[in-house]
Amino acid sequence: MKTFLLSILSTFLLVSCVGSADKAIEQAKFYLDKGEFSKAIEIIEPIAQNSPENDEAQFVYASALIGDASLTPRSGCQAGDVGYLGLLACLQDAPQGGESDIDTFVRIAPDDADKIDQLIQATGILENLDAGSISSQDIAFQRMISRLFEIASVLTLIGATSENNVCNTAPMSGLSDDVPDDFDHVNPALTTAQSDRFSNNLDKISEDSEEAGLGSTFVLAKRASSILDDVQQDIISQGGDSALGLHVFFVSIFATPAKLTCS
Repeated sequence: MKTFLLSILSTFLLVSCVGSADKAIEQAKFYLDKGEFSKAIEIIEPIAQNSPENDEAQFVYASALIGDASLTPRSGCQAGDVGYLGLLACLQDAPQGGESDIDTFVRIAPDDADKIDQLIQATGILENLDAGSISSQDIAFQRMISRLFEIASVLTLIGATSENNVCNTAPMSGLSDDVPDDFDHVNPALTTAQSDRFSNNLDKISEDSEEAGLGSTFVLAKRASSILDDVQQDIISQGGDSALGLHVFFVSIFATPAKLTCS
């Protein structure tokens, strides 16, 4: 009799936990739809951490992390370019006069470089998530989004999105140049691990785009491939040193001799 009662109690607790998880997931989705990402994280994070096998909880958690890190209006985009579709539209716009392919990512770069950790976490969750209750297309699309924002976040990390008020070669001179003030044109800003991750994200964009149903001709997939080709050439030119090669690549974009000229 005692064993029977314990079995009934265990079943009741299991059903209660499942019901609580389902309720938390629905609440988190509600706040995601409202754009209240930090609230969604607060609700879904315990479920996702305690139930790594719960695909839906993991997907919602990753979506909340991406939203909290990235889905806010950007100064480089039009006022109506908000949310996934808005920021994608902003990023897909053709390079304007003087812009390179990598310059277009500055448009959506977050103001807070610390948010890159959330994006790395979200990408990792989505890389390890198997299609089940969540479609493979939805997973691939979110993963592509996370990679795109990771790429843009690196530009914040190296100072490419900072203000431009001084001359980088002589900051106390009262002169100015065309190089972002926080961009170090002499020393690599990224570690080897960060540089490798940047290249890997560029490389995986096309694969994610295909899996998401957007195709390899999707403009952002083509842009990522073009950037990767240039990055790989600079890495090769630096003897395979990814950090130094990527630094050379960024200098060729943001700190050319012409841009370093002070006046």
